[in-house]
Amino acid sequence: MQLINYLNRPEYIFRPLQIYRRLLRSRNPDNKLFKNVLLPWGVNLKISLAPGEVVGHSVWAMGIYDLIVTEVLWRLIDPGETVIDVGVNIGYMATIMAKRVGETGHVWCFEPNPEVYQELSENIKNWQTTLGWNHIYAQKIALSNHSGEAVLSVPMRNREEAFIISPKDVISTQANDDNFKAYTVSLEKLDNVLKTRNHIGLVKIDVEGHELEVIQGAINLITAQQIRDIIFEDHNGYPSSVSQFLEDQGYTIFRIWKGFWKPLLESPTKKLMHPWEPPSYLATKDSSRARERLKKRGWNSLQSQNQKT
Repeated sequence: MQLINYLNRPEYIFRPLQIYRRLLRSRNPDNKLFKNVLLPWGVNLKISLAPGEVVGHSVWAMGIYDLIVTEVLWRLIDPGETVIDVGVNIGYMATIMAKRVGETGHVWCFEPNPEVYQELSENIKNWQTTLGWNHIYAQKIALSNHSGEAVLSVPMRNREEAFIISPKDVISTQANDDNFKAYTVSLEKLDNVLKTRNHIGLVKIDVEGHELEVIQGAINLITAQQIRDIIFEDHNGYPSSVSQFLEDQGYTIFRIWKGFWKPLLESPTKKLMHPWEPPSYLATKDSSRARERLKKRGWNSLQSQNQKT
């Protein structure tokens, strides 16, 4: 692991006050399970600090989660667009989407875990009350390539690693283990959920291995040229079944990488490994636009809510 990955922390370097906040919080813990944190773009997010809560602990320590995806979302999304967050969790990425599209846009969110969905719902209600945001639409379902039901297997140590399995496989899998919770969840295709919608600017997918099924369930939207950008995690690297499927549909794939001054769009074949940040990719139908949007230096998402966005 290269030392540069540990030193490359724009989250702190461009927001030095966050270092003080982290030190203060570590020296004065109050052991509360839930905290409210003001994100750099002026939105309060209720987070969980239970063991294994990666999003919550990252936001608490650094004021932000997954800076690369955060910044790419910030730069690619336009006001008035329809955008989608698949595997929305408690709503961190959805706040960026909602901020960028504004009240004339639409943010569709999907989260099948009933416990997480409850926390997401509380956050959305708070944003409706405090910010007047009524353009976030959440559904407690899992997107897939067919309609029906499945089992969501949730590790007790880290619910953010929950994964989908078919009901017939429950007995022979970890979902039958005491270290896992199992929930029966509804499955639906994105094509069915948004079949009457027009152009979709961006889809973000974080579903722990179910990415291909989610994308297959949007094939009608994709073939109709309705989805411009797709941001997804792929722990299988490149090439994979996901990237191959998207390239067959005319998308250009980039590896999203963390530079010091800005996010970088690298070749997906470039061998890049980071000690903790997930491997994220951008699939786009407009590569020139993506390159142009990510050309300038700076971290717009780290600016104060009072600064120009």
